[in-house]
Amino acid sequence: MNRNSSCLVYWYSVIFIVLHVSMGCSMVFTSSINGRIIDKELREQGTVQGIADARVFLYTEKKAWEKDFSNYREGDLTTLPDAPGRSEYNYFQSTVTNAQGNFQISGIIWHTYFSQFGKTADRIEIFLLVYHPDYGLVKNENPYFIVSDVTTELPVMEIEDIWNKGRIFGKVLNWKDNTPLANTSIAVYVPDCWSYSGGSVSDSSLIFPNSPTYTTTTDTDGTWSITIRFKKMPGMSDTVNKTKVLITWPHLDWRAEDPTEGNPLGTSINNGLVYGDRDINKNGRNAMQGDNSDWYMLSPEIPANEQPIDAGTVTLQRWRFRSTVSGRVVNNSTGQGISGVEITLTIPTGGTKSYIVTAAPQSTQTGIEDGFFNFGELVWELSDITNPEDKKTGKVPVTWSISPYTCDSGAPSNLMPDQNPFIVLRVH
Repeated sequence: MNRNSSCLVYWYSVIFIVLHVSMGCSMVFTSSINGRIIDKELREQGTVQGIADARVFLYTEKKAWEKDFSNYREGDLTTLPDAPGRSEYNYFQSTVTNAQGNFQISGIIWHTYFSQFGKTADRIEIFLLVYHPDYGLVKNENPYFIVSDVTTELPVMEIEDIWNKGRIFGKVLNWKDNTPLANTSIAVYVPDCWSYSGGSVSDSSLIFPNSPTYTTTTDTDGTWSITIRFKKMPGMSDTVNKTKVLITWPHLDWRAEDPTEGNPLGTSINNGLVYGDRDINKNGRNAMQGDNSDWYMLSPEIPANEQPIDAGTVTLQRWRFRSTVSGRVVNNSTGQGISGVEITLTIPTGGTKSYIVTAAPQSTQTGIEDGFFNFGELVWELSDITNPEDKKTGKVPVTWSISPYTCDSGAPSNLMPDQNPFIVLRVH
């Protein structure tokens, strides 16, 4: 063996011995921490308020801490550090703050070959991620260090609410008589994002979700109100803090505009306050294309000070009507029911919508009797009514045919919505 080879063997042996000794001298330390999470904005206003039910994740590895923070996507709970089904969980321990925002974590363990204070004590840096629905996922900006074998009191961690609050209200009237319309559904869409232009909300930048953020109903006075939360947008959020919302009225058989009357843009009822150019429910049609669920109003700007903002008064028009019609065909001379009779009801008179049923026997308190019929629910629309006054009430003209008989009495010439009549047709 030459001299160079001998030197290599020697140094390899030294390195092996050093590593072996080092591995045998690894030291394990433990520690505990107390901490508190408070609201940053309230702190700046002179009020200390702890944040309850915040989830605190503790990391001993910086890379794992940074990875979980960068992987989080606002509003997506599946990207949280403890989301179910993750392939790996990078945090060391986690806990939840109490009503005062305080938390404790014990049993923090780490090992090292070169402790800072000999074999008896060590100090390491730890890393925190804090999650709360109102604050998002936040990491500690200032470094936190803990010392072994003691409980470290961490500096208070201040986090900022990512939401603003505002309040909006409005009123709904009935087109029939301009009276308050009670029990009407209101759906409010709060935008996911937007931008500002000159200190105002840019309407063209508003991006709304596919489903309502809030829903409510009108009271007996036709009024409604909702407190909303909206995000703090980057850029001017510290000075502007306002947004606009989209409001719809998902009220069955009612609409906020009639595009067939007056202005072709559909402004005959609410004078331009309501629009129909968005496919809000994503069914491929907007209100101007016939989807009456998609009439909407864009609210005034809503500031973040909870000062109530009036969205205005909107009038809804009933455009579709319903009634359940049933009855019996009887012989006008004998008063006996007649089964097998074909009854045709046409709505409106002279129209193309005809409903046909056949009278049949039915069990009654006195036994099986003949001549009963049931059309079930009949539906007609505002366009089926020609008389302007009848459009208000929904009264529609109808014609009857009872084959092979002639009707002597009982066949009404009109139907009214929601009355569900039982009609006795007397024939000969």
